[in-house]
Amino acid sequence: MRLDETNQTHPYFIMPLPFTTTGPSFGWQGPQHAALNQGALGSVEDKQFANYLAKNQGTIQWHDNAQDTLHKGPGHFANLDAPSNTSQLGLGADNGKTPWDMLYAVFSPKRQAWLTQQWQGTPLQEADLPTGTTVYDSAIEQFNAALEALTTVHSNGDAQQERITHQNAVQALGALSHYVTDLHMPLHATRFFNWTLAPASAQRPESLATGIHEFVEGELFTADELVQLAQQARLQSPPPLTSATLKPYLRKQLMASYLTSFELFAAQQKVFHQMPQALQQPERYKAQLKQALKPIVAKRYQEGQRTLAAVYNLLWHEAKTAEALRTQPLSTSSLNVSA
Repeated sequence: MRLDETNQTHPYFIMPLPFTTTGPSFGWQGPQHAALNQGALGSVEDKQFANYLAKNQGTIQWHDNAQDTLHKGPGHFANLDAPSNTSQLGLGADNGKTPWDMLYAVFSPKRQAWLTQQWQGTPLQEADLPTGTTVYDSAIEQFNAALEALTTVHSNGDAQQERITHQNAVQALGALSHYVTDLHMPLHATRFFNWTLAPASAQRPESLATGIHEFVEGELFTADELVQLAQQARLQSPPPLTSATLKPYLRKQLMASYLTSFELFAAQQKVFHQMPQALQQPERYKAQLKQALKPIVAKRYQEGQRTLAAVYNLLWHEAKTAEALRTQPLSTSSLNVSA
């Protein structure tokens, strides 16, 4: 397909998706995804492809947001501490423990050190992932879909078919950006993804019954702070990726996200226990909690932006160099690398 298309309104724009939805939305919310996408554009190496992404950013963002509203489910997560994985991850059965006791066991410093040592010697493999579709699988699937759409050229001059190809490309690009960045969200890598800001008790105010997931995504950063994080992330070049290194790199990032969930829990516990009046002064507690969690989440946020830029660069490199396949859809078998 040619990359000289002007932005086309998605046929479903008559039903615009808001950035936030009613009820909890688990994943970087609309503003975070939009800032990540726009930030990644500044690191796309090929100017032609960067211009194409910029021209169609509105439609791409629509499809990004649609993943949380139209395609909810396990494909946004990779629960590395799922029950089927407990033997590999050093986590025993629940043994009837209370939820907070369980969290202390799950996110213990000893277990964090053990996991770090294990994965340094043997990086996370596909066999280590939970069964079923995970956010990792979703990212790979959408990369392949975007690659096929971008490298499909209809030489018969059929304008309608060209338009369909373009729509397939922007749809896949939107879904791809969503899952690549979700993979960097620490709370998408654990089944304990939404513990409350304070343990249950008769004295706990309603505002501290909020889940940590909602707090991180809905209250941690202002719009201006998201822009600033995006600008800072562009100061470091995205990592070079190839079709052989894409999967191992995404698994490495997923592993880093999971280990970061330990940091989030430890930081929250430190703030809570150092503030005896947390239940009586919930707003002060939440303000201190924000300051403790911001630098931890910011690192993963910025890493997600750099990874997305790297994936865009690889995507266009693979499409642009497929000279022999310019008259037929590109086979994505080259990405079926061994784990």
